[in-house]
Formats: sequence, C-alpha cells, structure tokens
Amino acid sequence: MNQQPTPDALSRASAYLDGELDASEVTAAEADPEVMAHVARLRSLRDEIRDVAGPNSYARDMAVAAALAEFDSLHQPAVPIHSGRRPNYGRWMAVAAAIAGVAALGAVITTAGRGGDDDSGGLDAAAEPAVTFEADAADRAASAPGAPAPQAEATQSQTMIASEPPASEAPAAAEASGAGSASATTAASATTAAAASDAFVTPFDPGTPIPDASELGRIGRQLLAEWAAGSRESISGTACDGTPPDAVLLSDALLIVDGASRAVLVAGNPQTDETVALDPVSCAVVANGL
Repeated sequence: MNQQPTPDALSRASAYLDGELDASEVTAAEADPEVMAHVARLRSLRDEIRDVAGPNSYARDMAVAAALAEFDSLHQPAVPIHSGRRPNYGRWMAVAAAIAGVAALGAVITTAGRGGDDDSGGLDAAAEPAVTFEADAADRAASAPGAPAPQAEATQSQTMIASEPPASEAPAAAEASGAGSASATTAASATTAAAASDAFVTPFDPGTPIPDASELGRIGRQLLAEWAAGSRESISGTACDGTPPDAVLLSDALLIVDGASRAVLVAGNPQTDETVALDPVSCAVVANGL
C-alpha cells in the first residue's frame, strides 16, 4: 500500500532543488529516501515544463481580456443584444408615394375650387347688365312696335362671350401647383427615409460580448460593409493571418460560448458575406454567423 507524501518531506525536497538548504540539511535530505524520491519527481516535472513554449504577446493579451470579461460576467451577467429589424425601404417608398399623391390631389381640388368661384363671379357680373338691357329692350319694343329685337340678343351674346375666362388657364395653374407640391413632398419623404435607415446602424464595440450566432452574423456583415467602404482596416500581426485563405480578419471580439465569454477573432468572406469566429491561438472555427 502506497504511503501519502508528508508535507515536511515535500517541502524539504522543494528547498533542496531551490538550493535553500545548508550543508547539514542537504546531507540529511540525501540520506532520506522519501525526500530524494520527491526530489526526483519534482526535477522531472521541472524539465517537462521547461520544454513548453511560452505564449506570444497577442495570445497573452487576449487571455487577459477573456479573464477580465469572465470576471465581469460573474459579477454582472451580460445582457444579450438582439439585432434590430432591417428598414423596409419598399414600405417607406410606398408611404412617400401615397403622401405625394394626396398632396397633389389636394392642390388640384383647392385650385379648381378657387377658379370656379372666380368664374362664377365674372359670369354674374357680366350677366347683370345683360338682363337689364334685355328688360329695357322689351320696354322699348312694347312702346315702339317694329324695333329690331335681334340686335339686343346679339349684344347680350357678345357680352357673355367676352366675360368668359380662357378655358386653359385654371387647369394649367392646378397642374403646376400639384407638381410643385408633389416634388417637395417626395424630397421630404426621401430625407426621412434616409434618416430612419441611419438610425438602425450601431457602431460595433469589441468589449461588448456577442450573445449568439445570429448576432455574430449581423456584426460580421456590418464589419464587411465597413471594410468594403474603406472605413475599416483588416487586423494583422495575429497567429491567424491568412486563415481561412478567402476571409478577412475584421476585428477581435468577445463571444458567449456555453454561457461564458470567450476571446475570438471575427473574420468574413467578402465574396459570400459568410462570417466566422476564430480561436486567436489555434485559429479553429469557434462559431459560424447566421
């Protein structure tokens, strides 16, 4: 039956390897088989650890960031960030077209109403002297038989024709007013739609953990669009440069994996818009974006 190592023997073996014993203590340790057995075991472990390569500076920094994020998540759990709905541009354009049509119809009705009032006033003003003249002509005809009545009728017709406004003026004014109102309404609607689309774009924060694969896909496509527009540069100097070959390393990030925050690299393929999260040390795929 194997005996458990005593703390005294283990501590004397560690001090023996570190050179912390004096001559008498060294002699006593070498004479103790249990101490020398611990010395042999510790020396073997020290030789094995010496052969392990140390991490590079980038891997060390990422490990520290992951440890700090894990500490923060234990004290205050991260709140999942859900991606907002993409703006429906077709719906915005339909609403703008409807507003423009209503504005144009209102302008036409208003202008037509004003033109009708003016025409009625002109006809009434012109008709009044015509009726008076017709009554005078009837009196003269009654008092003087044989007076030429057709001349009064011709004068009345000429007066009515002269008082009528040109038929093309009111429709032309209505069309011009409706076109101006429609253009102004369409421009205002386009500006509103552009402002609404900008409100859905949120700058990416590498320190905020990505909650799931769906959010990873959305963030990856956003970073790819920024990289294609020239507003974002690909990262370099990592162990994963060129991995995978068709992808671009876009940013380091934190990803929630099995309930814990993990340091990753976000990479995207500009040809297919596919995004993945890579382990910064082994460059293995941790998750695929949806």
